[in-house]
Amino acid sequence: MNYLNQKKKIERAKTIAHAELFNPTIIGDVEEILYQMFMLESKAVKGINNMEIFDSKTFAIKKYGKDLEDNLEQYQGAHIAIVEDSKIDQRIIKHILNIDGVTLFCMRNGAEMLELLEKEEIDIIFSDINMPVMDGLTMTRHIRKKKKWNNIPIVSISSMAFTHELREMQLAGMNASIAKPITTEEVYRALKRFLVVTPEIRTQRLLSTQVKFDFNTNILDIDKGLKEAENELLYREILKETMDMLEETLEVFSKMVYAQEYRALEEFCQSTLPLYENIHAGEMIKLLTELLQFISMGQKIYLIEYDFLYQKNWKKLQNEIEKYLTQNKR
Repeated sequence: MNYLNQKKKIERAKTIAHAELFNPTIIGDVEEILYQMFMLESKAVKGINNMEIFDSKTFAIKKYGKDLEDNLEQYQGAHIAIVEDSKIDQRIIKHILNIDGVTLFCMRNGAEMLELLEKEEIDIIFSDINMPVMDGLTMTRHIRKKKKWNNIPIVSISSMAFTHELREMQLAGMNASIAKPITTEEVYRALKRFLVVTPEIRTQRLLSTQVKFDFNTNILDIDKGLKEAENELLYREILKETMDMLEETLEVFSKMVYAQEYRALEEFCQSTLPLYENIHAGEMIKLLTELLQFISMGQKIYLIEYDFLYQKNWKKLQNEIEKYLTQNKR
């Protein structure tokens, strides 16, 4: 009996020796030891999809410099929830996930997310950790307690990135983590890993949200443009001339962003904004207005993302205008 107890003590001592005592993660060294002992006893964490043994390298989604924008059509019909109390971060995520056919739900805390789940089918959740009312970890634990929600992927979006913090997220029931500042590639990698929309669900949801008019007024408000123009022929000419002028701004905008010419960017936004306002291009107006606000507030960490968003929104606007001009030939 003493021999068996001694053997067990030796095995546990090995676990402690293998912990990061000589390279501690600040306050996480004790948690590291406890986790290693827990894993020795349980061999796996139950109740977490596709995650038998924790690996911080796979749990934390990283960017690798590869464009993942291809085939976004596969996500059409998806219901994506964003749980974030920061208006700035919420806007960034919304811009990134602004995919045709995707419905976004924005919640300010975990409690609001739980209420939403009672009303809507959600395919994936992107959630901050530190929020008022209910934090992301508590929210996740509540979600995992219900069988009907147990398979919903939950990806944390947080500045918490130490190994012991990532383990806490995983033990709560989260599937992966993206560290702030958020990038488009990391969000798209999360979609590629976790989001699946079956053809049946896609068809059902797209049909239920179908509208009479095939034009997106958030991209281009055609009715407002027609009211302000003297006639449709003039409106069509305004659209063509405006897009010809704006096409030259794509390369200019990119150069200013990568050169970090903040003053030049501010002047660019101020001079270009009236052109988009003239044709009622809502998304571009909102994007440039927000960029002006970020520059004035000194929020420059997301500047590279705005180059991607400007190019993306410009293409969407161009497609919307071409669709209108093609369908309304005279």
